[in-house]
Amino acid sequence: MKDPGATVWDTELIGGLERRASTVVDYSPEWPARFTRERRSTRAALGATAGRVDHIGSTSVPGLAAKPIVGLGLGSGLLLLLRSSTSFV
Repeated sequence: MKDPGATVWDTELIGGLERRASTVVDYSPEWPARFTRERRSTRAALGATAGRVDHIGSTSVPGLAAKPIVGLGLGSGLLLLLRSSTSFV
């Protein structure tokens, strides 16, 4: 049964809305290394399905203060595969 007090954020986000304070911290030179580790484990888990794994968001900008959450952007070659196998007349 759906919670009548739930918002779209509670029902559409996996795990619901995070209930913790967001803190912006100074840039950490550890963030690129953390991304590299996360990309490696993501590619190991998804194999060729993960055509691209990019470091996105504020932690990807050197020198920028950010919430210490490393963001990953995933892309696949599925659209390119469909385009290459479809004739556009």
